[in-house]
Amino acid sequence: MESDDVNGVNVNDLIKKVSELPANLRFVNNNYLVSYIKDSIKKTEKYDSFFINTKDKQLEEIWGMYGKNPDSNKYAYRITLERNNM
Repeated sequence: MESDDVNGVNVNDLIKKVSELPANLRFVNNNYLVSYIKDSIKKTEKYDSFFINTKDKQLEEIWGMYGKNPDSNKYAYRITLERNNM
């Protein structure tokens, strides 16, 4: 069996099929909200929609996806949230 580790990082922590994402994520494809996310967070410009998790009105986790339909076979890409990224 092949390992999913690349340079000590588990690739499954960075790229997942939509069907494998945690259930607590909310799908965002509304044009206004997508534009707000793209304007507010670096490294999000290339994505068309997002899966987000918030806690106490703060963004805790975000995944970007190409396209606006969350088909289970599509891939989502984790976007690292850092202080200088927002």
